[in-house]
Amino acid sequence: MSQYTLKVSLPRGDDDSIEEAAASGISPSYSELDQLIEECIGLEKLEDDLRQKDVSQKKKKDRESAYLEIRRVAMENLSQSKKRKEATCEDEVKKKKLRKTGNDTMEYLKEKNFARGGN
Repeated sequence: MSQYTLKVSLPRGDDDSIEEAAASGISPSYSELDQLIEECIGLEKLEDDLRQKDVSQKKKKDRESAYLEIRRVAMENLSQSKKRKEATCEDEVKKKKLRKTGNDTMEYLKEKNFARGGN
């Protein structure tokens, strides 16, 4: 399609306007110019429809590629975390949790106070 589009607004009337045109001396017959104008309007509508279809297809393709990329990254992260968990479970034995007592806290505070130069 060309880069120039023809915008023509044709009067859309009912049968009365045709009769008025005939009475005023205007030829109501369908001329070659009318046919060309109608053809241009039809081509313009077709061009707009094709442009909208192309835009919607591009958007759909972009959404689908974004979805696939997100899925690939998620699956990649999942497989990496599974490998890491398997490696740590085989190499290390789970460490036993130790509970801290009040005595440990008091010793820490005494050492900190002594390091500051306290009593």
